[in-house]
Amino acid sequence: MTLQEWIRSQGGQRECARKFNFPAASVGAWYRLERYPRPHTQQKLQQLAHGEIDFRKLMKEYLIAQRKRNEKCLKITCCTNTLIRPDIRSELPLKHVLERSGMRPQQPEWQARIIYASWAGKEISTDEFRQVLNGIREKGEQLVDLFQVDKILSQLKAQYK
Repeated sequence: MTLQEWIRSQGGQRECARKFNFPAASVGAWYRLERYPRPHTQQKLQQLAHGEIDFRKLMKEYLIAQRKRNEKCLKITCCTNTLIRPDIRSELPLKHVLERSGMRPQQPEWQARIIYASWAGKEISTDEFRQVLNGIREKGEQLVDLFQVDKILSQLKAQYK
């Protein structure tokens, strides 16, 4: 029996979480194969399911789901980091422009990805991005607040219109 089948047999994710005192978010993440149960949780689940859950099969399904998620993230990252206008021939991703400048984003990686993705619709060229970074560097800063960069880029776009 898979973990998902066992959860369904217990009345679904919410009911299973309530009945066995698991965090609902954890049960949902296990069910969607976003997370794999920790060893002590696996033991508890095996006791509750009377040894019927096949954790080897679960691990295999989890790894396949992780690989698919990673491939999807890679595709999104490649698309959103290569933001250029048609008139710019350089396809150097903005993330790499930032890394090569010796500067780092102030935001955590997950937040930086969201900001990079928001720039996809704004058609930001690498030259425009470098121009903003150079202005920040002239102030002597090494950490880049991407929200501030986004604001400056929006102002530049407004000037071109």
